[in-house]
Amino acid sequence: VPMHLPLLAGSFGASALLLFGLHDSPFARPRNVLLGQMLPAFIGVLCYHLLGLSWISLSLAGAFAIFVMRVTHTVHPPGGATALIAVLGKAGWLFVVMPIGAGALILIGVAYVINNMAPHRSYPLWTAKRASSTSAVE
Repeated sequence: VPMHLPLLAGSFGASALLLFGLHDSPFARPRNVLLGQMLPAFIGVLCYHLLGLSWISLSLAGAFAIFVMRVTHTVHPPGGATALIAVLGKAGWLFVVMPIGAGALILIGVAYVINNMAPHRSYPLWTAKRASSTSAVE
């Protein structure tokens, strides 16, 4: 079992908390979850491949991941951990797609089903806004 897989429990666990416990948070939007996991994963892998496993690569991965998420408007707090996991796990480029991209898509899909089963919930949040704005026009 690759070293980084047990570490993913923290990152994806925090994503699950946002998706199921705070589903109406901007941090839980599908775009934020997917890109807020994949961009930091890419940055972490890049930092590891350029600088190896060191305090410098960990520091830069975390800081640059936050910067890129802010600039792209895809802030997803667990992404900071994902960048560090990529460095600590000495991840290769495939890490960005599998398990990170695939895992984020699965989390989003399950959140969509579970959150929309409850009558008082709607996920993603923009679905509820669009539905209420449409009904207000009619």
